Parts: sequence; structure tokens; C-alpha cells
Amino acid sequence: MSVIQKIEKLREELGGRYQLGYERHNLCGRQISVACAEDAEALFSRRIHRDDLDRLESNLPYWVCVWSSSLALSRVVMNGNFLAAGTSVLELGCGLGLVSAAACLKRARVTASDCQPDALLFARMNCLQKLFIKQSLMKFIMEIKFK
Repeated sequence: MSVIQKIEKLREELGGRYQLGYERHNLCGRQISVACAEDAEALFSRRIHRDDLDRLESNLPYWVCVWSSSLALSRVVMNGNFLAAGTSVLELGCGLGLVSAAACLKRARVTASDCQPDALLFARMNCLQKLFIKQSLMKFIMEIKFK
């Protein structure tokens, strides 16, 4: 399957569950567009009304938008010289995949993980579609939850 076909398949799958939107950011002088759920606030509200309070914390979709901390860490990764090509990187709780993508742009071998399967799908789509990263550089795994 070509990269374009993979992107289309991810867009179709995610578009069936979310209204897709894009956040635009400047990352070290490079304008990037990150795919996300268009109305994160509405998504949070639906989850709050649907889930019981005991399970609420672990089910909130924190991954649906780009956090300022992921932008800051992505800038550090992009501007720093501490990440050599071929270095193995594990991102825990990758969300939309911005930090993982930045590490890939530095030619690191990245494993992106998240406990939410849809976060991994968004991360994969962002890496393939918006940041033009070779799929062979990234692995996407589901993080095991420990209680």
C-alpha cells in the first residue's frame, strides 16, 4: 500500500469517528499543520456526560489537541544537537505525535506509544501526511496501563 493510500485509509477511519480539523503551528521556522479533532471542547463535554465519574479521568481525550508542552519539546528536539541520527527514542503518551515527528525529522528511530488507539492513528496520519516522515522510521504501539 502506498503512503497516499495509507493516509487516505487513516483519514477515512478517523473521519468516521471525529470531525477532522487542523492546528497550524510554527516549528523552528517551518509551518506545520497537525491533524486533530476539530472541536476538542465538544468531545470533552460528550465524554464527561457519557462516562461515570470513576472512569472519567482515564477516558478523557487529552490527546485531541496539541499541547504547548509538546510544541516546546518539539522545538528543543529540532534545535538541539543531542539527538544523533539513528538514536532510539520512545515517546510515552504521544497524543497527536508532534514530538515523535520532530525526533523523526532528526533521523531518530522512534517508537510512539499511547493508551488511546485513536491517538496512535492521529499520530501516524500526522507523521505520514503533514510532516512527511518515512513510515519505516516509526513504530506505533499501545502503552500497557498499570494500576
